[in-house]
Formats: sequence, C-alpha cells, structure tokens
Amino acid sequence: MLEEPVRDELRETLREYTDVRIVLGGFRDDLETWRAARAKSEMLHAQIWSAIERANSPGLSPAILSSLITAANELIDIHEMRLESIKNYLPVSLLLLLLGVAAVATSFLA
Repeated sequence: MLEEPVRDELRETLREYTDVRIVLGGFRDDLETWRAARAKSEMLHAQIWSAIERANSPGLSPAILSSLITAANELIDIHEMRLESIKNYLPVSLLLLLLGVAAVATSFLA
C-alpha cells in the first residue's frame, strides 16, 4: 500500500534485517560476529525508520502510517528484549544452589 520507491526499499531492508537477525540469534559463541550483526541490525533500524518517514505523504492513509509505525516499534522492542534475554541468564552456580535447596526442602517433607 506504499508508493513504489519506498515500498521496495522497505521490503529490501526488512529482508536484510531478517538475515542479520538470523545471524544474531545463531552466533552467540562468536563474539565478533555477534557484535557485527548487532551493529548492523541497529543500523537497519535507522533505515527502516527513514523509509517510514519518507512514506509519510499527504496521500497515505493515517491507518497505514499508524500500522507502519506500530510494526517498526514492535520490531525494535522485540530486538531489545532478545538482546537483554541473551545478557540476563541464570548462572549455573545459582541454578545448582536452587536445585540443592529444593532437594533439601523435599527431604524434610518425607
């Protein structure tokens, strides 16, 4: 529903973003590849916003523009949640401590 140059640019940017997200999700052990993919995904966020700003023309329906803005916001929010979930994990030592406490607690029940 967008005009031709913006539609193709947004479509190509989203395809490239999808490829980068796949790399970002799969290479957690290779820190350099992960950092490069993260930087590229954040650069693509700016390109997506730029395309949405150019799509804002007088002939565009406000509902379409609102949908584009909402979708872009959700895309960026989900990206940030995934990055934080990679950083914030339960350490093995704490998990073992919780299992030990649970085992001791259940032994008192028997």
